[in-house]
Amino acid sequence: HYNLGIALARSGETEEAIAAYNEALKIAPDYAEAHNNLGNLLMQKKRFPEAIEHFTAATRINPEVATGHNNLGIALANSGRKAEASAAFFTAVNLDGNYTDARFNLAQSYLARGDTNGALKELETVLQANPDFAPARKVLARILPANNPGR
Repeated sequence: HYNLGIALARSGETEEAIAAYNEALKIAPDYAEAHNNLGNLLMQKKRFPEAIEHFTAATRINPEVATGHNNLGIALANSGRKAEASAAFFTAVNLDGNYTDARFNLAQSYLARGDTNGALKELETVLQANPDFAPARKVLARILPANNPGR
């Protein structure tokens, strides 16, 4: 059922893939990858509360995987749960300090909560590791003139 879910998702059959992952989870409720993949499909469908449930399960089952925490943070942010999203991104970055997307998402969450200094620190770290990361350059250019014109 898990592999069927992957194949169906790749072929664009999202609802069928969701059903296949749900079947896989009936058989193996602690299958972290199935929870994570199902959460991603649910996010595509903007079914954020359900996605949060599955990402939460994935991070409970396998707490050392940074992508699960990052995905949880994205779903939480899309649900307006800013503080919880920041915590999830922070965990992802602590697990993998080189995880550019998680660090960028953490910066975005800091901005959403009004913490420009925290955001600047994270954006600068992203750009030190990956100078060509265009989304970070764009956000940095947007916030720098307003907050620190001498930089």
